Amino acid sequence: MLRPIIVLFSTLLALTLTGCATSPTELRKPENLVLDTEVDLNYQHLHRKLSECYNSKFSGSQITAQSSIHEQIYSDLGESELSQVMDGGFGRAVYMTTDLKKLAQEHTQVTVYVYYSTWRGYGEKIDAFLRTRPLDCEMI
Repeated sequence: MLRPIIVLFSTLLALTLTGCATSPTELRKPENLVLDTEVDLNYQHLHRKLSECYNSKFSGSQITAQSSIHEQIYSDLGESELSQVMDGGFGRAVYMTTDLKKLAQEHTQVTVYVYYSTWRGYGEKIDAFLRTRPLDCEMI
């Protein structure tokens, strides 16, 4: 029982000490890009499904912080974003941001950025998720 707590605390401490992005804008750099693709899905439908998947996978309480998904939908622009965020005693950290942009009614550009190199695999996981029908959260 003590080992998982020590591992979790060590991970949080390491992430805190190595720095992090404090906003989705700060995360959007070429070196953080892990996925840039287009899919034949409506961006609003895709946003709802990603929100469901991300909230089930990434949301929850940690020892000193709360992990959550921050969402923005800009219907007038045909765009949205979902960011996996850790808020806590050490401030705010943004680990992953997914941008959706409507290209046509049933065609969306999906761009994913991650901060930590250990999260780079989420680009492939999200790409696999986007290719399944029906969309399956287990792919992420």
